[in-house]
Amino acid sequence: MHSTSAIKIENNDCKLWHRDQIIIDLMQAIQQNNDIIIDLNNEGPCAKALGLYQLIDKLCDQTGYDSSRIVIKTCNLIEHSNQYRIAIAPPIKHISELQKMLADGQVPLKTIDADTKHFGHFIGHSSRARLAIASWLYKNYQTKTLQTFHTNPSNELHKEFIGLEEQWLNNYQEQYIDNSVEFLKHTPLTYDSVDAGPILHMKMYGIMGAYSNIFVDIVCNTYITGNTFYMDEKLWRPIITQTPFIVHGPVNFIKNLRQLGFKTFDQWWDEGFSEDPPDAQVVEIIKIIDDIAQWDLTRINTTYDQMKSVLDHNYKRFMELTDKEFDKKFLYD
Repeated sequence: MHSTSAIKIENNDCKLWHRDQIIIDLMQAIQQNNDIIIDLNNEGPCAKALGLYQLIDKLCDQTGYDSSRIVIKTCNLIEHSNQYRIAIAPPIKHISELQKMLADGQVPLKTIDADTKHFGHFIGHSSRARLAIASWLYKNYQTKTLQTFHTNPSNELHKEFIGLEEQWLNNYQEQYIDNSVEFLKHTPLTYDSVDAGPILHMKMYGIMGAYSNIFVDIVCNTYITGNTFYMDEKLWRPIITQTPFIVHGPVNFIKNLRQLGFKTFDQWWDEGFSEDPPDAQVVEIIKIIDDIAQWDLTRINTTYDQMKSVLDHNYKRFMELTDKEFDKKFLYD
């Protein structure tokens, strides 16, 4: 029986962190003739978009290592490979912690009143899409938005995530780039004492008090490229606070969410953008933002009342989730 090397890989959308060290660790495991478990750190990237398959394909070709001995452990519910073994880990431990918190009555009640903001947008690190949406909200609807944006352009560790160069490379409209440049002069934006933290740390739910003061949450997922379906606190927060949400994410995120038994808000705005590439989604989401921004308090109240059955359903659906719920057939591109 072979020994096993477990290699944890830090990553972000389309990016492997510490790539040289990953190669060293993999080569060491191969030279020792160990089986290999690649652990994607409780995250849900598309391994192909991440460049992971290309990297391990090359190492296996160079060394003759049997690729079937490599297991990739991921939280991406639609990761699949004909060459490598995929071990999908649903986020049930994290969900069960939240279910207990809800059962203990630790979630604030939501009300719509004269102080309610139209939008919530709660961002830790930046990306090209998050930056475009955040800067649009800040320029056009600052008084109607409760927003965090922890990226500090003067912080060396944050510069990798800013996204301005990526906006240019992905042909973002000039006004989005101009807005982003101006917006970054005012960041970081924080809310009370809540700061950025480990993405699966319960501390990230400390901001839930803000949800009693917003109508709709703009959810910007971390993993948006390629075949991925991954849910974390950014989605769970509006669901458990019974807040409507608009999601920027990978292709078919909304369809996959419905497949899991949740309902969404296509009765009130067009969610067809979810089938578009992520950068095209930005334009469509901003159109929806522009429309909702014109709603007065009466319309917000009326619409929220109409949504109650959907919001109640989603809350109940969340509370009944178990690991077996994630064995469903989800969609690929």
